[in-house]
Amino acid sequence: MRNGLIAGIFAFIAVAAPASAHHAAAIFDMSKQTTIAGTIKDYEWTNPHCWIFVKQPLPGGGEKTWLLVAGPPSILTRLGLNKSDLNVGDQITVHAHPETGGQAVASVIDLALANGKLVDLAIK
Repeated sequence: MRNGLIAGIFAFIAVAAPASAHHAAAIFDMSKQTTIAGTIKDYEWTNPHCWIFVKQPLPGGGEKTWLLVAGPPSILTRLGLNKSDLNVGDQITVHAHPETGGQAVASVIDLALANGKLVDLAIK
């Protein structure tokens, strides 16, 4: 299911932003931020982008699974996030730019890890 979801997101990006050369940041609303607090369900530490799947509890019960996109491993490591910092089952809080169409997809700005470490992933 995870690979199908990722394939669907890539297909969405390809259709939603054909004018962009490589990155499809146009699918994210850079004027908005959302906060996602939840549990790491899974992650993929891979090129060209790392993915973090976070289960966020909903106020009325149930949960929403977010697909969070970040940069490649080399950049994340340079910015202070290591693969060993991410563990399935850990609680994290993420600030991110949400996807423009309202899907549970977002581009990570920063995150607070279970151990209290705060990592700013915004490339300056």
